[in-house]
Amino acid sequence: MFSELDAGACGITCAKLGEAEIMADAGIDDILLAFPIWGEPKLRRLAALRERARVRVSLDSPEVAAVPGVEVVGLLTLAGHAYHARTPEELAETARREGEDLVRTAELCAKDGIELREISVGSTSTARHAAGVAGVTEIRPGTYIFNDTSMIRLGVATERTAAARVLSTVIARSTPERVVFDAGTKCLTSDGAGSPGWIRAAGLPYVRMDFLNEEHGVENGRVTTELRVAARGAVR
Repeated sequence: MFSELDAGACGITCAKLGEAEIMADAGIDDILLAFPIWGEPKLRRLAALRERARVRVSLDSPEVAAVPGVEVVGLLTLAGHAYHARTPEELAETARREGEDLVRTAELCAKDGIELREISVGSTSTARHAAGVAGVTEIRPGTYIFNDTSMIRLGVATERTAAARVLSTVIARSTPERVVFDAGTKCLTSDGAGSPGWIRAAGLPYVRMDFLNEEHGVENGRVTTELRVAARGAVR
């Protein structure tokens, strides 16, 4: 984290108030909280946090934006649909439109007398392309610090740049085509858990998890006899 700041990063994005408080405790004084805050207890914590750090908060409601003391300083978006891109060209086009659409929205706001100085876009998948759009002032990649299978699938990362794997053991072969691993959503991820092929075993290109529950990963139809019960694989 501090290495990134030393390298030129201007601040950090947090998804929860508790995360922002931890970052402020660590001495970071430029924090974007990309999540609306509701309720008096959290608002009190936010007020206290602002006493020791510069904090910007994402708002998604005209009613909140109209509250006295709130200053609207910019626009923020995340092109989550970029994760469904099927080619590098489609990913690049999605990222470009992410930036251009937000810049165009800011221009429309300016015509109505609403001046916005921050245009915040990007995820790990789109940041490289969106950063090149004129008018974009901020990008927010996050997954890149570790990378994962989705980044590899999109061509943003490689097996070598993915930071972590889970060593999983085959615990059942109930049919010749079915392999059950002892790694599920608790130690892998619940993001995309319903998408066949989302989780893969490094070095075993034919292994694609077809289903995850909390404790198990199941692969169907692509295995070979080398994956016997007690065999291990590094799953990412």
